[in-house]
Amino acid sequence: MPNSAPAGKRQGKMGSPAWLLRNSQLDTRHSTLRMRIEISNRQSFLEIDNDLISAAVTTVLNGESIDQAEIGIAIVGNAKIHETNRRFLNHDYATDVITFVMTDDEDGFGMPDDESGNVLHGDIMVSAEYAIESAKKYDWSPKDELLLYIVHGALHLSGYDDSTDSERQEMREKESHYLNLLGKQVPAGHANVSNGGGAL
Repeated sequence: MPNSAPAGKRQGKMGSPAWLLRNSQLDTRHSTLRMRIEISNRQSFLEIDNDLISAAVTTVLNGESIDQAEIGIAIVGNAKIHETNRRFLNHDYATDVITFVMTDDEDGFGMPDDESGNVLHGDIMVSAEYAIESAKKYDWSPKDELLLYIVHGALHLSGYDDSTDSERQEMREKESHYLNLLGKQVPAGHANVSNGGGAL
C-alpha cells in the first residue's frame, strides 16, 4: 500500500496530471449513467486489459457505496511516474501508484453532480514498468500486480489512507477483498504497495 501523504484537496489546473490525462489521447472510455472511467495507456511495457481495469475501479467504488464518479487512469512507465512523483510529491524516484483526488469540476468530463453534489472526481496514475519489476519478486503476473495498484488507487479515491499501521492494515484487507472479487489473490508475503508515491 502506498506510504503516501494523506489525500488532500487538489484543483485540476493546466499542467497538472489531471489536465494532462484529460487532454491526452484516450484508449478507452467505460461509462454508465453514473460512472465514467477513462483509461490512457502511455506505455509499451505491458499489454493492458482495459475492461479488467475498469471493472476493478467499478468494483471498489461500488463496494464503497460510491455510485457516481469520473475517474481518469493513466498507465505509464517509470520515467513518467518518476517525473510526476518529483513534481507533485517532491519524491525523486519512480513509484507504483499516485492518486489525485479532485475537489472541483474544472477538469471534469461534464457529468452533472446529483442534488447533493456527490460525484467523485479523481485520477490514478500507475507504472506498468514498475509492476513488471515488482511482480518478479512475488512470483505472480505483472498484470495482477498492476491491478493491485489500480485497486489501491481506487481505495485512496474512496477515502482510505495508509499513513499509519492500522490504516495500512485496513487497506491491505480491502485490497485482498476486492482482488478476490475479481478472481485474483495477493501472494503471501507481498509487501505493501508503494515505496513512496502517494495521494493528493
